[in-house]
Amino acid sequence: MGSLFSKPSNKSSQDLKELRNARIKYQDYLANVQTNTRSDVSKNALTPETGTAIYKVVQNAYDWLKKNPSVDITDVQGNQDANTIEIKRLISVDIPKRKFNNTLIALPSILDKLISDKTITSDKKNAFLPTLTAENTWYNSNKATASEIDYTQEFQKINDIITTTFVDSSIISNIKSQVEVAQDLPTSQLNSQLAEYTKKKVELQKQEVNVKSTGQTILNTALNVFTDFLIFSLCLMCGSFAANMAIGRPPMYRVLYFIYGCIPLFAPFVLFYSIYRIFQDKKLHVYSLIPCSIEPSTTRLGRILWHPFYWIPDKHSIDEYKAFMASLPLQVA
Repeated sequence: MGSLFSKPSNKSSQDLKELRNARIKYQDYLANVQTNTRSDVSKNALTPETGTAIYKVVQNAYDWLKKNPSVDITDVQGNQDANTIEIKRLISVDIPKRKFNNTLIALPSILDKLISDKTITSDKKNAFLPTLTAENTWYNSNKATASEIDYTQEFQKINDIITTTFVDSSIISNIKSQVEVAQDLPTSQLNSQLAEYTKKKVELQKQEVNVKSTGQTILNTALNVFTDFLIFSLCLMCGSFAANMAIGRPPMYRVLYFIYGCIPLFAPFVLFYSIYRIFQDKKLHVYSLIPCSIEPSTTRLGRILWHPFYWIPDKHSIDEYKAFMASLPLQVA
């Protein structure tokens, strides 16, 4: 449209002076808005999001002034008035916007704490989650244009759902009081608290998993030790049964029978045969763990150490020995 002085015939020097003053005044206004917005954001008086929106309005105003150097003073003042109204709208809606956003951020952790305190059940939270999802969707879609009235209406929806979902007046009062505290916090501080809470929650869950895992490991280890001990004891018992059933044979035979009975592959056969002998003889003759010697030890320590191998002959063992000796000529022949 040309420079400011391209059509001197259409504007008097006084008009040009007033236009220049109006543009300077507009630029000063925009500079002050930028400075104040930056200060308010740093003090958490404005949310960063609102600050960014105001910066965008200011930048658009600068661009308009640059592209329209020779417009009428009324256009300059009109553009300034329009942008002033938009900036005031952004500032006026910032508080309810921040409170609404803080509410959406804080509610999940508030409900989690109530669940951990056993004040509410997880079913109650699950019943409320669709409301949170819907309100988050609404906020993300309308935060750029929503008015204070819009946020008031959405707040009312959330309060109504809280009342109908949790019913109990003390629980409702507890939730709303915690929400009110969260609303007045800077969003950055609330996000930091939420991040810290989430971190602690994750660590607690890991600890619970570790405790469960440790408990399961201890249980599995105990079961494995018990199973190994049971198998070892069963094999040892079967080896002893085999050695005692060979009571009529020489000691070296009994040791070999003991070893045979201790082998897990043969232990079940020894056990079943021992049971058969019990039914047949009405008794299972057990003299010691490995009956190797009928000579007692002469010392106390020796008697303790030798006890598993020491045995006292009886009629059954003598009969077994006689039967074994009688079978030898037949085996030689």
